[in-house]
Amino acid sequence: MEINFKGPVMPVDPYSQMAFVEILNILLTAGHIVDVNRFLINRNANPLFGSLSGYFRWSFSDNHFTLWQRVEYNSPLCFSRRIFSIHFGMLASRDRKRDNTVMKKKHINMSHQVITRMAYNAKTKQIETWQHSNNVWPTTDHFYALDVKTDEQMFEFITLIANGLWQGRKWRKAFKTLFEEYPELVRSSYEHELRGQPWKAYCAICKKYEELAQSKCNEIVARFRQLTGIV
Repeated sequence: MEINFKGPVMPVDPYSQMAFVEILNILLTAGHIVDVNRFLINRNANPLFGSLSGYFRWSFSDNHFTLWQRVEYNSPLCFSRRIFSIHFGMLASRDRKRDNTVMKKKHINMSHQVITRMAYNAKTKQIETWQHSNNVWPTTDHFYALDVKTDEQMFEFITLIANGLWQGRKWRKAFKTLFEEYPELVRSSYEHELRGQPWKAYCAICKKYEELAQSKCNEIVARFRQLTGIV
């Protein structure tokens, strides 16, 4: 993976670099953006240096994972320069062999994903999309393929949509029905429980619903296939 750094990591205390290495390792080992979100939640608290979110602030907006460093531990203020901003597609490098979800890409140069076509390829068992950046001219679609050979891989695709990290487009009505039947998939259904919670309680609530959805993986995938006609 190539990461273009926009700013430095400041030694605000003896543990800040250790926390940064933890985040960097998460990015390098994650299969896709859903893994990043899950790993950040599960590994946020560390007995050696406190919490990752105490040192850094991150965002998943505009199809990029962006990282800033706080001026001191648990400060609401961050240094003005972001450390880096990585497009979601970079988290699925073709140089890394994976048994789970793999996104194959021909080109990455997008700040906002616009999917113009989406289809299921029954022969390769992949979700195929053609997409482009909304701020690059001339507009050129680029091809991506997402493996959904197993229920686990299909479930990861569903959670990408649920978390707003991918556009449903072709199956918008199917996803709407699915999320109504399985509200634990979407954070908006339990957002009210998260308001005002300290970080550990916040993470525990998210983990509870994530595990609930995961426990219904096969059931959710079967229902999605039924709604979309994917066999």
